[in-house]
Amino acid sequence: MAETYEGRVTGESRQKAAQDLAQSARERQSEQAQLRAAVALARDQVRAAPDEDVVKYGDLFPEWQPGVAYAAGDVVRFGDTLFRVAQAHTSQADWAPDRAITLFTVVQPEPKDGAVLQWMAGEIVAAGDLRTYVGVTWRCRQAHTTLAGWEPPNTPSLWEAV
Repeated sequence: MAETYEGRVTGESRQKAAQDLAQSARERQSEQAQLRAAVALARDQVRAAPDEDVVKYGDLFPEWQPGVAYAAGDVVRFGDTLFRVAQAHTSQADWAPDRAITLFTVVQPEPKDGAVLQWMAGEIVAAGDLRTYVGVTWRCRQAHTTLAGWEPPNTPSLWEAV
C-alpha cells in the first residue's frame, strides 16, 4: 500500500494509506448500520406475528436486561424463554420477566395436533386450557396468569386434573 524510497515511506503514500483506512472504516460502519437496521426491521415484523413465528426467530430478540426502556409488544429472551412485554416500562433488576407478571407474558405457540403444552409460569391461560405438569394433564378452571408457586397441584381453585 505504501511506497518506500530508500527504506522510508513517502508522505504521499502515507496519506493514501490513511485515506484507504478511513474509507474502509466508513464502509464497515455503514455495513454494521445496515445490519442493525435489518435486524430491527425483522424484530418489528416478527414482534407483531403469532407466537409460533416469534419462537421460530427467537434468536433475533435481545436478552432481557435491567435499565432498558421496553415498549409494549417488544419481545425479549430470558434464559431459554421468550417473553412479550405487556406494558411499556424501563426494566429494573427486580422486575425480571419470570417475576413481573404484569409486565411480561410468555411467548408460547398454540399446540398442534391435539398436543398439550407444558405448564410454565408467566403465561396467560383461559378457562378450559389444558396444560401438563409433572406428567399429569390439568384443565384451567378460570382465566389467570400462571405464577411460580401457583402450580396446578397447589391451586385447586384454578386447575383440575383431567
